[in-house]
Amino acid sequence: VKVAVGSKKVLKYFLLDRSGSKHLAATGEDLGDAHYQYRSTKPFSKYGRLECHNRNELHIWLAMVISESGGQDQAAHLGANEQNPEGIYFVSYRYERAHYPDGRRCNRWYLMDQLGDSHLAVIGIERDTKDG
Repeated sequence: VKVAVGSKKVLKYFLLDRSGSKHLAATGEDLGDAHYQYRSTKPFSKYGRLECHNRNELHIWLAMVISESGGQDQAAHLGANEQNPEGIYFVSYRYERAHYPDGRRCNRWYLMDQLGDSHLAVIGIERDTKDG
């Protein structure tokens, strides 16, 4: 999710549980030169602190969080409720790319839970190129 805070852009990275509840895992603050400073949020500090400028490092960290959230004791904050007392935890992710008739590309990321269900987490639609 991209939001504006004053004149700066902030990217927010959420992980979703089975019930659809969002959990803010990391943020990316625009440094003004099309580069971002990525940081983990306090609730996810048990997975190690993230502070980097590289989006690939962010993706690796998010994949590690998904992988390590597999323990029952760790899953409680990811959607435990009366119907599912163990909670939902994510074990992997998958990526799809689609093309619209007008030539734009759509990128979709899904989180896979321990039951094998996929949960749409992120949709990105690429903008038209500016060079013609």
